[in-house]
Amino acid sequence: MATLSADFQYTRWSDSIERSVMNQVLSNGEAVSMKDIGGTMLKGCKKIGSTLGNAICKMAEALYEARAKEARRLISNYY
Repeated sequence: MATLSADFQYTRWSDSIERSVMNQVLSNGEAVSMKDIGGTMLKGCKKIGSTLGNAICKMAEALYEARAKEARRLISNYY
């Protein structure tokens, strides 16, 4: 299935450009499949979720390291 980026959702195209894009997209004779669209959307959501999860984990590790470093610094003042 040919796909178009969702970034073009609100773009106003002239009739000739829209006709050209639609001819290119539908040139392989396939109908638009909700299964393929849903699969693409789920893959995108999965990628966003994993990226967000990785960022949260990196931030938590950085906070842990900063706290440990501060604790070592405070302890070294007393001993």
